[in-house]
Amino acid sequence: MSVRFRSFSDGGLGEPEQDANSALTELDKGLRSGRVGEQCEAIVRFPPLFEKYPFPILINSSFLKLADVFRVGNNFLRLWVLRVCQQSEKHLDKILNVDEFVRRVFSVIHSNDPVARALTLRTLGSVAGIIPERQQVHHSIRRSLDSHDTVEVEAAVYAAMQFAAQSKSFAVSMCNKISHMIQGLATPAHMKLQLIPILQHMHHDTSTAAMVRQLCTDLLPKYPAQDFVLVTLRTLTQLASATLVEIPNQVELLLDYLVNDPRREVQCCVLQCLYLLAKHGAYLWPDTSVASLVNVARGPHPSLVICALDVLIVLTRSAAICNAHARSVKQIFFVQTEPGSMKSVTRLPTSNKYTHRSSEYRLLHSRRVTKVYSIVHLMGLQSTPSQSLVFQAEYMRLRCEMLQCLAQLVATCKSFCTAPPPAIAATIVQTTRDDLQKFGNITNRLRKCIKEFQTCGELYWKLYQSVFDADPSSLNNIQILQHMCALMAYNIECVAITNYQGDEPALDSSLQRSCLETQLMVQCCQRASAMAHSVDKSIKPITHLHLEGLMKQVEMILEGSFCLPRYFFQVLQSTSVKLAITPQPRVNGEYLSVPSGSQLSVKVEGVIQHGSQPDRFRSVSGVVLTLSSQLTSRLTIENKSIPMKPGDGQVVLQQSVTPHRDFFTGQFLLALGGGGQHQVTVEAAVQDNSGNVWTTGPRSTLTVKTLEDSSTSRARTSF
Repeated sequence: MSVRFRSFSDGGLGEPEQDANSALTELDKGLRSGRVGEQCEAIVRFPPLFEKYPFPILINSSFLKLADVFRVGNNFLRLWVLRVCQQSEKHLDKILNVDEFVRRVFSVIHSNDPVARALTLRTLGSVAGIIPERQQVHHSIRRSLDSHDTVEVEAAVYAAMQFAAQSKSFAVSMCNKISHMIQGLATPAHMKLQLIPILQHMHHDTSTAAMVRQLCTDLLPKYPAQDFVLVTLRTLTQLASATLVEIPNQVELLLDYLVNDPRREVQCCVLQCLYLLAKHGAYLWPDTSVASLVNVARGPHPSLVICALDVLIVLTRSAAICNAHARSVKQIFFVQTEPGSMKSVTRLPTSNKYTHRSSEYRLLHSRRVTKVYSIVHLMGLQSTPSQSLVFQAEYMRLRCEMLQCLAQLVATCKSFCTAPPPAIAATIVQTTRDDLQKFGNITNRLRKCIKEFQTCGELYWKLYQSVFDADPSSLNNIQILQHMCALMAYNIECVAITNYQGDEPALDSSLQRSCLETQLMVQCCQRASAMAHSVDKSIKPITHLHLEGLMKQVEMILEGSFCLPRYFFQVLQSTSVKLAITPQPRVNGEYLSVPSGSQLSVKVEGVIQHGSQPDRFRSVSGVVLTLSSQLTSRLTIENKSIPMKPGDGQVVLQQSVTPHRDFFTGQFLLALGGGGQHQVTVEAAVQDNSGNVWTTGPRSTLTVKTLEDSSTSRARTSF
């Protein structure tokens, strides 16, 4: 099936790229080559092709071709196909013909070559996410575990690990088999080390989980070697975090090893396991365990103390732990970890080291937005195609805008003494019927400040809507800055507008229970609001009392903590949308021609791409596609130009689509009225599970020319 993709660009700006079908055809020629080197070169080029053109049809066709190579090729080629499957894990769910792909790969399992069977098992294990319940594969793994060839057995162990993580039925059915192999004397020690981690997935029912835990705890005294202890403790910890009911017993077991096992590697492993259990079930920790961990935090070893404090910090996020052990935590407050360094066990803010007072960021008369790149460079950040500095630049630009608004307000308030009302103030009051005009120019300047704060607040809201991947505390940061602008605009309106009846903007009360930086910013807003309420509003004329109150509010905002959000420095979730628009001009920079009276069919295809931690804060449930068309110029017929009217030829169409396996498609039928040149823009916005729309982009633009017959043109010209 030949499919042609056009105009797929990394930036999503509509620049045409090489045809994806041509690239696939070129690689297919390499696969059909009689030279092994050319075949290998073609195989290793598939993962970059998937990154550049991550569309289901192309990926499906590619994996079917690779499966054919795996079926008829030699073991060397099969090894490279296995590597492609392992490197392209995030694209596996775009394989449409899964049955056919598995049939071609699975046929090699019947080979007489144990290496070929081993490569087959590893390949099937690497795609376990899309075939978790294939019984024939389960049977082959179980049978290969009894093989006399070590390579095949190790491959079966790898496949068993992958399928146990994906399939409940496989995990339960393999529990006894894995247990017998671990306990069997015929199983080599290095093989047992590979088998033990599989047990962490045996948590689907209580009886199986209890049996696995008993097996692992029995192994600890029988195999006291460091490698066995580390693997077994990690397996037990993963099992306990999944079942929750065994967390108290596992915490006590880990603390026993922490105190009694002097090996530093074991102690570090124990603290890592305790950290995981603290995140998943701090409220289940026994009372004595927290006290024991506090004692470890008082120890003489700096590295262990730091790890213990990390665990305690997570524990303090639980209200139950804080209430039950407040006295124990208060006893240490600060612990000497290294010469000249201190660390607190109380809950630390996530980005406290980036918290600065706004006096250090005074931009009232100077750090244009271009300076943000120097700031970020000093902080150790780098700009890459996947990590742009768009948010950082926009955030600092809005900070400059906000500070400029505050500076303008201060200058306006001070002008009350230097710019008295003009002599014609009474006449202006009668003409405008605005009593506050009698105070002169300051009234209009204050009202101008209102619009500036409102505009700045709207820009903060647009920034908020564009950061789909931001963590909650970073979104709270932007929300509070927007609230500051709205609050200042409201307080000025109460002074500069007669009988103003608007409501004071409210701030979400849940923000007061957020991180430390957020609480400091909320307190700043609360102090500014309290200062505004302290001014007697019954005094309607503009007085020095009103203006001094506004300047004190500015001072409170500037003296508060200026906290850069975590998203400024670290992106914990990465989501991007790539678009392919059809049709496209054959040559970059040219336009599309559409006959007069016809309609343009625009097809939009897109793929949602995720980073290493997808859907950590919010996930994409839908995509909103917006197509807009604007007539930019009319054609000149017989040396006569047809005049354009405002909004002439403007069309806006919108469509909501639901992604399937991160792929979505939409189609528009656009009627372009009148001959001339049109600019057609397609923009995507994502929708989360709560129904909120985020303007993440991207945006693609096409230039279209419609040709109009001469009779219609003459009629319009004469009209």
